[in-house]
Amino acid sequence: MEAPLLHPLKFRQKSDLSCGLSIYSNTQGCQRIGADARFIDVENSASPICVATARNHFIIGLTMHLFQAIRERRSIKSFDPAHRFSKDEEDLLIDLAVQSPSSFNAQHWRLVNVKDASLRAQIRSVAADQSQVTDASLLFVVCADLKAWQKGPERYFRNAPQDIQDLLVPWMGKFYEYNDLLQRDEGIRSATFIAHTMMLSAKAMGYDSCPLIGFDPIEVSKLVKLPDNHVIAMMLAIGKSTKPAWPKPGYVDRSEILFENTF
Repeated sequence: MEAPLLHPLKFRQKSDLSCGLSIYSNTQGCQRIGADARFIDVENSASPICVATARNHFIIGLTMHLFQAIRERRSIKSFDPAHRFSKDEEDLLIDLAVQSPSSFNAQHWRLVNVKDASLRAQIRSVAADQSQVTDASLLFVVCADLKAWQKGPERYFRNAPQDIQDLLVPWMGKFYEYNDLLQRDEGIRSATFIAHTMMLSAKAMGYDSCPLIGFDPIEVSKLVKLPDNHVIAMMLAIGKSTKPAWPKPGYVDRSEILFENTF
């Protein structure tokens, strides 16, 4: 569906996004500068656009539809080592990532954004020499704080109604205390949620990704100085692919994964 044509607006900001289009934007809409320049209604448009607040203005650019991003996301092995994310792109990626769900809203995830080239090389040496580690624009060590439930739990609900705060804040400690397995499970779950959100967000932004588990977690923990009571869930490489993924290798029959009521 085509976006509705709007009357011209006065624009305050200009951003040059990775899609190569110049975007003039304000809080009401944007003008896409291109062969078919037009105004897009940010609030009501059915067009695939991406909107995120940053520095009190909108960053608006072309993105693919969510369904398309889900279907086209692949674990890419070859990245352009010369490509760099802009600061606005990184901010957008993280802004989208932290919208992920977590138990009790504890946000257990901790992301180590590895920018130092020599550190990346050291990590690659204990990650089966996978080129994604050094070549991708971004490399995150996706971790979880297993004691997030103890660390000021009232802040996780500061915007919730008072009756919700009164219920969940004291319940949180009783739920996790003395249950180390549950603490670890929740940490890994939360880290997995944020990693998947980042993969889909990157794809929608026109980039690719690759989750990595083929590494020595003990050595990587040392290299990133992982604190006590934290675990590494995975590493995540994000960047500009240089080689398409092979055809999807195949899926098991739906009858093996979907059950109604009971197994």
